[in-house]
Order: sequence, then C-alpha cells, then structure tokens
Amino acid sequence: LDDQALTGSGAALITDLLRELPSAAPSQAGALGGLTQLRLRGSEANHVLVRLDGFEANDPATGSEFDFSQLRTPTITGMALLSGATGALWGSDALAGVMEFQTLSSAQRHTELFLEGGERQRQGIALRLARGTERQGAALTLDRFETDGTNTARDGAENDGYRLDSLILKGHRALTDRLTLTGLLRQVARRSD
Repeated sequence: LDDQALTGSGAALITDLLRELPSAAPSQAGALGGLTQLRLRGSEANHVLVRLDGFEANDPATGSEFDFSQLRTPTITGMALLSGATGALWGSDALAGVMEFQTLSSAQRHTELFLEGGERQRQGIALRLARGTERQGAALTLDRFETDGTNTARDGAENDGYRLDSLILKGHRALTDRLTLTGLLRQVARRSD
C-alpha cells in the first residue's frame, strides 16, 4: 500500500489495515493499545519480521515479536507484505514473512497536517514535514493520538484510555556518488490504562 492508499483508508491505526491483508491474522490483547501481534499463514508472531525503513524492528525483549499497536497510519507512507517461505531470506525471524514499512522520505519537499476526532474523546494530530533533494535532506514526523477508550470492567465506570506519541526524524547526505549516509531516529511513548 502506498501513501495515498494508507491516508485514503481513513484508518487511524495500522492494525485496522492488517486485517485486510491476505493470510494475515492480527490479534490484540485487551483494549486499544494492548499488545497487538500479527500471524501470517498460521505461524507464530515471532516468525514475522518487521522492517521499518530497512531496519529490523522486532523486539528481542518480547520473544522477537513486534507490537503493532505502536504504529499509526499517519506515521507510515508505505506498507508491503512479503508472505511465505521467501521471507526466510531475511533469517529465522522471517519464516512466515516480512512486513516492510516506510516513513516519510527525506529526499523531497513535503508538508502535511492530519487532524482527526471521534467517539470516546478520540483525537489525533500529526505533522509530516520534509525538505531535501537526492543529495541531502531531512524529514520529521510528529504524531499524537489519544482516546478515553471504553470500560472493560464489570463494575465501576473507569475507561481504559490510550495515548500514543511518536517522533520520527530521518535524514540523509550523499558523501560520494556511491556512498550515502542515512540516519533514522524513532521514539514512541505510550500509555495504556
């Protein structure tokens, strides 16, 4: 899926789009913001390699899985699925396949602001800004998403809210015609009640 398909989908979270992929079975533990795993073709979640701008994003602390609840649609500009045995070319973490995500390119001029709102005090704001050429550039993505959630308890009226703040900073500089230095900083802060 390219950027136009992602933003045109109206999905706030990438997990909403994963349900539409062939042979994909995402599962979420609990309320919004809970651990969200992806299984491909009946495999385990730790057999799906997730790459973000070419960097492996699986977390060794969670059994080499990736928590998809930390990805919002406005922070991603492209998404591709390589399902099946060919994923093994990337190692044992990719026995079931590879999910590749791209963020805003630093080799373009781009400015975009997203605003959203909805039920249960759901609100989101995202800014994507890029300035660059093929030789050098920088891209910045800032995103905040928050919702009061719902009450999942049998007693009481406490809602299970969720907040996700993301910062992605990416840059590149061509040192020679054949050598380019690229950097990526991604910080995610979450709170899930």
